Amino acid sequence: MMRAAEKMAILCAFLLFLMPAIASVQKSVDDPQGDVQGISGTVNMPNIDIKKITYSQTDDGSVTVTLQVYGSIDSNSVYMLTLNTTKNGEETIYNIYYTKNKDFVYEWYGSENETELKAVEVISKNIQDIINSTFDILQGNILRIQFKLLNSSELPVNLMGLTMFMEYSSEVPTIGMDNATMEFELPSQNNNQQNNQQNQGNNNKNGFPGFETAFLIAAISIAVLLRRKIL
Repeated sequence: MMRAAEKMAILCAFLLFLMPAIASVQKSVDDPQGDVQGISGTVNMPNIDIKKITYSQTDDGSVTVTLQVYGSIDSNSVYMLTLNTTKNGEETIYNIYYTKNKDFVYEWYGSENETELKAVEVISKNIQDIINSTFDILQGNILRIQFKLLNSSELPVNLMGLTMFMEYSSEVPTIGMDNATMEFELPSQNNNQQNNQQNQGNNNKNGFPGFETAFLIAAISIAVLLRRKIL
């Protein structure tokens, strides 16, 4: 007959199996309203005006990212996030794309049969691929993305959100872009580095890693779409 201690051990193991994974990393960053940049200054585009970005990572490497805007997640805008992680000195990049903009969707798939782009692309030393992910829109203005890191022991370094809108109804295109970022404190960072990060603030519009790369991607995307409109 099974002893009480053995029964208790089995019960505890079963309960642990049923328990949801506990978040090991949680962070969020708020972004001010009315800072969408157009061709000649700020423009009023609430559907790409970032309000908040959140990041949650559990011990098993499951990640949940949300991007909230002041307006609504719409079908003409483009929403992108870039997550940089590190493990034993090796960096991995996760590029997240969401849009129903027909031009962007066509440029990605090369087919007019596709109606939306929802993808998480991973780039590391040994791999460049699209990984499994789920996309949801909550309350009309929150884009939620869930996926798993390649390795559960990866640590987040920074997360950047970039939103774009382009309209070609006239000879002069209407263009708007917004961005926000969050920096993570790694265990190896000393107190001085942490204090410097805090003084710089979580939401740096001009100097965070990957900022130039993201806007290069945006510029290339705009150029491609402009070319397609002209041809």
